[in-house]
Amino acid sequence: MYLKGKKITESIKTSMLANPSEPSLDQAGIRAPLFTAGKWILVAVFLTLPMNSLRPTADVALADFLIALLLPVSFILFILQGKVGRFPKWLWVAAALILLSIGLIAILPPLDPERLLNALVIDGIGDGSSVVMGFRLIFALVAFPIAVGIAIDRWSTIKLLVDFWIVGVSISCAVALLDVVLGLGIQKAVTYDPETLNRYLVILDRQVGLTDHPNTLGLTAMLVSPLVLARMKTRQGVIRYGPVLALLAYAILVSGSRAAAVGLVLSIGLTIGMDGRFREKVKTLPRRTVLAIAACALVVVGLVGLGAYASPESDIGKLIPVSLSRALHPGAESSEYADSERGAWIENSVGFIKERPVLGYGYEWVEASHNIYLQLLLAGGLIALIAFGLAMAGYLKMVFRLRSIVPIDLRFTCIGLMISLVLYLVMGMVNNQIVDRHVYIPPALIMGMFLLAQARELSLSSTKED
Repeated sequence: MYLKGKKITESIKTSMLANPSEPSLDQAGIRAPLFTAGKWILVAVFLTLPMNSLRPTADVALADFLIALLLPVSFILFILQGKVGRFPKWLWVAAALILLSIGLIAILPPLDPERLLNALVIDGIGDGSSVVMGFRLIFALVAFPIAVGIAIDRWSTIKLLVDFWIVGVSISCAVALLDVVLGLGIQKAVTYDPETLNRYLVILDRQVGLTDHPNTLGLTAMLVSPLVLARMKTRQGVIRYGPVLALLAYAILVSGSRAAAVGLVLSIGLTIGMDGRFREKVKTLPRRTVLAIAACALVVVGLVGLGAYASPESDIGKLIPVSLSRALHPGAESSEYADSERGAWIENSVGFIKERPVLGYGYEWVEASHNIYLQLLLAGGLIALIAFGLAMAGYLKMVFRLRSIVPIDLRFTCIGLMISLVLYLVMGMVNNQIVDRHVYIPPALIMGMFLLAQARELSLSSTKED
C-alpha cells in the first residue's frame, strides 16, 4: 500500500506528533528482541558503510558482513509484520525491469563484447558477470533500503542512524586530516590494496581516508553534508556541527574530487533555498555566531584567491588542497589526464549505446562510463535506465510527502535526505558509483520513515475499526 499524503487525515498527523519518538511496531514476543538486534546491527552498518577500506578479507568490506547479519533479521520481521510489509508498487516494478534486462541480455548477448574491453580500459570493470552485477544493483537500489526500513521500529532509531552515519564519515575524514597534517600513515596501515593506495597518495597526491578511492571519500562527505547542515539550525547546533562541516569540506578538498567540492557548495545552497525553517533559524542566530561564520567564509575566499594566483608547483601552491588546485589549474597534469580519460570513456560509451540502445551490453559495464546514466544505458539499455529512474523518482516523491508527516524534530532530517539524494543524482553526471551500498543510505532512511508512517496509519485504522 503506497502512502499518499493527501489521504492522511489530520487525526493521524496529530497522533504522530503527539507521540513522535515512539511509534513502536514491537509489542511483545519475538519481535522485541529482533528489533533490538536489528537496531544495533543497523548502527554498526551505518557506522562502517562509509569506511569500505575496513575489510576482513580483500573482497568483502566489514559493512557487507554486517548487512549479511541484518538480512535474516529483516526477513523474519517482514514475515511477522503482515500488512506493514507492503511496499510501493514502483519498487517491485523497478526490480522486475532490471531482472527482465538481465534475462534479455543472457538470451540475446552482444556479438563482440571484446570491443568494449579494448575501448573502456578500466581496472576491474568489464571482466565480471552481468548477472552478479545486475543483482548487486537490485540489492543496492531495492533490497538494501527494504531491509533497513523493516528493521526500524521507531522514530528515535532514524535519529540514531543519522548520528552514526555522520560519525562514520567523520572518522574517515579525520583519518585523511591526521595523515596530511601529522603524517601518521593510518591510511596505509589499514588498506587492503597497498599498491593502489600508493598511487593515490604518492603519485596523485590525493587522500582516501578510510575509503577505497579518493572520489569515494569526497562522495561520502558530500552526501552526509545536508544532514550535518540540518543540525545547524541553532547556536548550539552550529557550535557542535560547524567543526564537522569544516572537516567534511577539508576531506573533500584533499580527496581531489572536484565534483564533490561543487556538490558541497550545492548542498549549502539547496539547504538554504529549500528549507524556509532553516533560513528562519539562521536569522535568529546571535551576532557573534554570525560573525564567526563570516570569518570562516572569508578564510575560504582568501584560500581561493591565493590558489588562483599561485602556481601548483610553487611553495604557496603546494599549500592549496588538491581539489581546489585541480579546479583552479585545469591544465595541471593530474586534472588534464583525468578529464581526457573521462572524456574518452563517455565518448566511447555513447558510441556503443547507439548500436544497442534497448538491451545494453551487460551489467559488468554498469560502472564503466563515469556517468551513472550512460552506464545504465550501456549495461542494460533503456530498460535499466527506466528502472533506475522509476526507483529514484519514487524515493524523491516519498520523501517529499513525508516532510509534512514525520515528527517535527525529524523534518529537517527529511529535507536533508531529499537534498542528499538530489546531490547524488546531479553528481551522477560525473560519477560512476551506482552499485555501492553507501550511496543508498538516503533511500534506506526514507524507506524506514515511510514504513513507520504506514504502520502508524494501519494502527490507527485498526483502532477505529475496533
